[in-house]
Amino acid sequence: MLVLRVILNWAGANPFSRLSYNLTRLTEPLVRPLRYQFGRRTLRFDLVPIVTAVLVLALGWSVAGLIGQLAPILTAIGNNIWIGAIVSRAMLGELIKLTGLLYVAAIFLRFLLPFFGVGYRNKLLSILFAVTEPVIKPLRRFFVLGMFDLAPIAAMIIIQLITPFIAALVSGSVG
Repeated sequence: MLVLRVILNWAGANPFSRLSYNLTRLTEPLVRPLRYQFGRRTLRFDLVPIVTAVLVLALGWSVAGLIGQLAPILTAIGNNIWIGAIVSRAMLGELIKLTGLLYVAAIFLRFLLPFFGVGYRNKLLSILFAVTEPVIKPLRRFFVLGMFDLAPIAAMIIIQLITPFIAALVSGSVG
């Protein structure tokens, strides 16, 4: 719908026709936060829906990836509980994987919520900030490009690379 909105805009369709008006009405809640973030100086006004479409697609892939990683971890934890290995190295390894995944989800939410107007006075965002800032703050020295702070993305990648290795060391599956 976002791409169709841009195509109709570029084609010069009447913005008050039924299709154009309803597309704008339906997609504007997604576009508005980015319009405020970029402003008119950074990005052309009619390109914001395309940027929104790309970000929605990336957001969907990220959430699907987190859910896809969560399912095997919960299955392994359930199997360990089922066989009575609650206090075992394998269970500790799975709990480390779960903790790493939840930490990545916390960083992801901290990165995403301000785009939707959630301020730092919000209780959830202040908790996420307090929990994730010790990891993100040192990375800011290396991963800030102009006005773009890429430290949360770098932190998520680093945590996702290190967590399985630590879990394998703890569970004893690395020789």
